[in-house]
Amino acid sequence: MKRVRSILVLLVLALLLCTLAACTQGGGEPFDAGTPLTPSDVNDLKDKLLKGEEKEPESGEQTPDPTPQVPEGETVYWLSGGSVYHKDSACYHIKEKPNVQSGTAAQAVQAGKDRLCSACGD
Repeated sequence: MKRVRSILVLLVLALLLCTLAACTQGGGEPFDAGTPLTPSDVNDLKDKLLKGEEKEPESGEQTPDPTPQVPEGETVYWLSGGSVYHKDSACYHIKEKPNVQSGTAAQAVQAGKDRLCSACGD
């Protein structure tokens, strides 16, 4: 029963992905509701869902830098949980929190922090 439920959830997620992302087939042709999906197509969609792949940018479209640059040697701050680091030790996200760690941006990334806080990073 769990296996059937898991398969149904994956199929629903695959169909949702197609609907929301204006799916394209391997050749880049627009998805047509009348086009049958092969098991290979469904597996590809499932893999994309599980990996969290994002839509590739259109040609000429620029992707924003997900991590604003922090000058080398500047001190940044982070907590052991979460995925962000902070430029400002007084940022309301970490202010008065126990166990605030500090170091360089490279050390923060090494500690698993993948982006700069949007509140204090600007």
